[in-house]
Amino acid sequence: MNLGRHATLLLKYRAIAIGGLLLGCVLAFLAAYQVPSLERRGGETWSAVSNIMVTQPGFPEGRVTLPDQFGTPGVTLPPTGAQTPSENRQRFADPQRLASLALLYADIAASEQVRSKLPERPAPGQIAAVAVDATGNGTTYLPIIALTTQGATPAAAQRLNVQAFRAFENLLQTRQQANDISSADRIRLSVLDPPSSATLVSGRSLTPSLLAFLLCCLATVALIHILEGLQVRRTGGPAVVPPADGEWTSELLELTPSRRSRGLSG
Repeated sequence: MNLGRHATLLLKYRAIAIGGLLLGCVLAFLAAYQVPSLERRGGETWSAVSNIMVTQPGFPEGRVTLPDQFGTPGVTLPPTGAQTPSENRQRFADPQRLASLALLYADIAASEQVRSKLPERPAPGQIAAVAVDATGNGTTYLPIIALTTQGATPAAAQRLNVQAFRAFENLLQTRQQANDISSADRIRLSVLDPPSSATLVSGRSLTPSLLAFLLCCLATVALIHILEGLQVRRTGGPAVVPPADGEWTSELLELTPSRRSRGLSG
């Protein structure tokens, strides 16, 4: 069956073809929109990102040297509890330790311990946290965590990001208090970039509409061929349908069953 015959049959049954095309458009529209509200079916996925620094009191990032680590001249670290200036009292961690803690905290921030404390009970894939890779090859990490959350709307993604950070911060503070860690020795989380905006990860799919339209068109073509076959059976022979170029094909020049039987009997 060639394309010319398909086109001829569609032209012959053009009323059915047009009706099937219109029905396909209607079904495609209903697959994409709800009636009568005309709201789009399906959902979207939005992503919000915030950057969190793992640090400690005393702003170690702003110092040339760390007294506790490099032994600043004239600075003597007193015993715990001594009443001395805060600069002499403060102990600073190795910067590499803060970067290592960022790797650990990234896993904790996306864990079930944090998700279970959130009111919306997000799925595991909605929260992701990674330590920022400074080199891009996994050799050097910064003490910064990129917290990424996903939601059905931009506001939902941003709200989940804020809630996830607060839940993780509360979990960290609760454990610090339970282990009697002094305020000067506690790790602190500082938000560098809040989730002020969200980006669209995946939009509403048009696949249901396309499938509905294509299936309706295929069903229409199949119906036309079925009707043509029934007509051929009623007339007792193949329907004579001229091809597009006006020439008769060998298929159309074949004798009908009745003529063939008369030729054999004669």
